[in-house]
Amino acid sequence: MNNYFIFKLNKKPIISIPVGGNLSLTIKAINCFPDFTTKRKLYKIFMKFFCVFLHPYFKFFYSNKFICKTYEEWIRLSKLSNSLNNVFIWSPIEERGRFYIHSFDELGNKLLFTKLTTCLNDFDLIRNEYEFLKYFEKRKKSFKTPSIKSFEENEHLCYLTVESIPDNYKLFHPEFNKFPIELIKEFQQEKENLTLSAIFNLNWVKNELNNNYLFSIFKYLKNLQLNTPIELSVGHGDFGGENIYINNEKNFMIIDWERGTKFAPILLDKLSFWLGKNHYYLKNNDFHFQNFLLEFENENKYDIALSIIFLVNVNYDLVFILLNKLNEKNFFDEDKI
Repeated sequence: MNNYFIFKLNKKPIISIPVGGNLSLTIKAINCFPDFTTKRKLYKIFMKFFCVFLHPYFKFFYSNKFICKTYEEWIRLSKLSNSLNNVFIWSPIEERGRFYIHSFDELGNKLLFTKLTTCLNDFDLIRNEYEFLKYFEKRKKSFKTPSIKSFEENEHLCYLTVESIPDNYKLFHPEFNKFPIELIKEFQQEKENLTLSAIFNLNWVKNELNNNYLFSIFKYLKNLQLNTPIELSVGHGDFGGENIYINNEKNFMIIDWERGTKFAPILLDKLSFWLGKNHYYLKNNDFHFQNFLLEFENENKYDIALSIIFLVNVNYDLVFILLNKLNEKNFFDEDKI
């Protein structure tokens, strides 16, 4: 077994390289990281520079005991990956406590991708994705989801291994593409119809009832008739990032179902996609309220409200910026857009 050297930037773990490991595979693993922003492009350039120029000296660094222990346990549990070349990359999200593991064969072909976490708070997310991928394996659909190869959960770690995204699939990022309405129509073939009063009993609503950020929304909803019909359906929950891929034949592949739910507000994925498309304007305080109104002018305001509650519940960062802007415009003070 290789020992692993852990590199940190500002005390934050970034990448774990096997001592004496294969440099070209490490570079390939870094290339799997999406780079649709300048910041991400610079991140990848820096990491490649780091690997190329320091790789010969890795043997002089001390290995990290936590990395080695985690690696050993994963290899023991994962019979699929112990004969492959594995590169650990830490999540760039601070305090995530997560590895992304890319597994290659001897020819350098990427075969498997693993999410592994040692953070108990993340176990539910990995398990939820596993359950959703199982659900889609049994369901006829026009889009692809990654095939499950292995899943394990114990008191120390939780991981999910799936097939790698094929090379002929490219990122379908919201910033450069139109909302894929055909996908949503397919998600919504199976709908649940509840009343507003029943909606208040769902966990993602109950969890936020006392959230001051959502005061205006709950005030608006409580002024509606409790028997107002609400449609729910399957929702992905994170269409604002790098989770939609497409090939030359216009076939979609949807990954990262950690926030997936069968009881999603009907506008959940449309709203998260819109947030991803407009992330630059939101983060740079250049929010155009009329653009938002045009996008959602034919939608029920209570569906928008419920979608915001869901995204707040999963701590979707951009939705907090949007909510502040809507409150400034008193968006939830009236029943119609």
